[in-house]
Amino acid sequence: MINANQPLSWPGRTALGVSLARRKARIRGTRRDQQQARIQSEAADGIVGANSLTRDRSIPAFWMMLAVFVALWTIVPTVTQPNLPIDSIEMLYWGREWQLGYYKHPPLPAWTAQSTAMIFGNAHWPIYFVAELAAAAGFWAIWKLGREVLSPWRALAAVTVLQGCYQFNWATAEINNNTITRPFWALAVLMMYWALERRQLRYWIGYGLAVGVGLWSKYDLMCLGAGMTWLLLFNRDARRAWRTPGPYLAAVIIVAIFAPHVYWLVQNDFVTLRYAMERADHGGRWTDHLVNPLVFCLKQLPVVLPVLLLTNPIVGWRCRVRKLGSNELLSRDLLLAATIVPCVLVVLLSAVTGASLRTGWTAQFWCFAGVLFLFVFELKPAAEQKFSRTFALCGAALVASLLMVPAHEMLEPLLLHKASRVHFPGASLAQAAEQLWTANEEGPLPTIACGDWWVAANVSFYGESRCSTLNLSSAGRTPWSSDDKLVRTGGVLVEPLNAADPEGKKIAELWRERFPFVQRPKIVTLPYLAPGSLSPARFIMASIPSEQRLAARLNDLGTFLR
Repeated sequence: MINANQPLSWPGRTALGVSLARRKARIRGTRRDQQQARIQSEAADGIVGANSLTRDRSIPAFWMMLAVFVALWTIVPTVTQPNLPIDSIEMLYWGREWQLGYYKHPPLPAWTAQSTAMIFGNAHWPIYFVAELAAAAGFWAIWKLGREVLSPWRALAAVTVLQGCYQFNWATAEINNNTITRPFWALAVLMMYWALERRQLRYWIGYGLAVGVGLWSKYDLMCLGAGMTWLLLFNRDARRAWRTPGPYLAAVIIVAIFAPHVYWLVQNDFVTLRYAMERADHGGRWTDHLVNPLVFCLKQLPVVLPVLLLTNPIVGWRCRVRKLGSNELLSRDLLLAATIVPCVLVVLLSAVTGASLRTGWTAQFWCFAGVLFLFVFELKPAAEQKFSRTFALCGAALVASLLMVPAHEMLEPLLLHKASRVHFPGASLAQAAEQLWTANEEGPLPTIACGDWWVAANVSFYGESRCSTLNLSSAGRTPWSSDDKLVRTGGVLVEPLNAADPEGKKIAELWRERFPFVQRPKIVTLPYLAPGSLSPARFIMASIPSEQRLAARLNDLGTFLR
């Protein structure tokens, strides 16, 4: 008689297969038991209602929070910023050329921005929306890891307290290297946790993919990789992974994915690394090796302290480190490897080189700050824990950061009489450049050339031609173009005017020396897209005829003379 409750066997099934299946089932059962125990603990402490034992209401709460966050941070900048901000414009300026790298950074954010523009044109809201989707992906990974090591409502709190940090609210409203790197950082940490806890090869593959693709966005992932290596070397449970093919497969995947960019980097004389070293501000003083690391640590306080303060209704003011069980050491060390260890490495780099590092370079390091704080610190007694207060404070932080956007865009021109990048008349300038080109030439504008990349980038993005760009002050930063190409295809020259040369006479003279066939320049005056009585933006603009057009003109002149 066949027992329906007994698993069927087949000839090819080995004892090893049975052992693996039982181990997977045991791991799944353990995870369910741990999560249920956390929910029961919250119910017993009065944090959640008894109905939460059968229904986890923190899940719809998370998705609602995420939807509100994405919607608001898409709508508010779209409505209040008439011109795209500097980082998004820079990504679009680079992305049009589809290079394997650019002088500042790897190319993934630029490709993301350009792909969005190819689908939606020069509309603003898709750029903001894609940036917020990247933020949402990072929040999801943080939340998932939080649910692995914390109770459900504490995991939700660990994500929401990030609203106290500028990097996780206002700074998400752009496509740049930080916003696109952040989800890969968070996903890599989550994959590493699952790889160590669930012991399945697919999570090592996921870790390799997250780090490998993330490196195409920013080199910060190397710091995370170093942190994870520290974990695999110094945590007893994590060291067992070296006996499996997982870490080696992940390393192969990372190298294979990142290799094309490394090839580009070598071919271009490590331009991104040289740029970073130039920005690192080496003063050359021996005190820099002491002062700069200390200054860097102090600059992290405005990032970390607001997150810690938002956990106060749950943790309290004392912030005592709780005693951990032996089964919690892996989770603790993973969180340290994802936050503290990368920071320590950067501080050591500053101490050794004396470099003054920028706070924005560590924007990803604190993704898991909320999870870390709620995991390692003792919580208040259950009767004193105020989850609702933490969520209310986080909501207030979100609203405050949202209100700061229109306040900043309105008050800066009114009080400081200064226009910011989002007030720049990019669309009007692009229209003027294309009108100048089509007055004498047929077809789309091929190239816009300027000594200021910001001006050229705006013309490129907002113009119907989506033209290429040439940086006249540093042609090496636009290797896809050159003076010879500009002379061959033709294009438009443009420069902003200032008080030192209000009529652009010096600029026009330099143009004639560099491009003998440049046409007579014209002055274009455009108002800033800002409230208040600001002086308008003024530009000098001239076209360079294409070789074909110039040859036709010379032919006509020869015919006339004959």
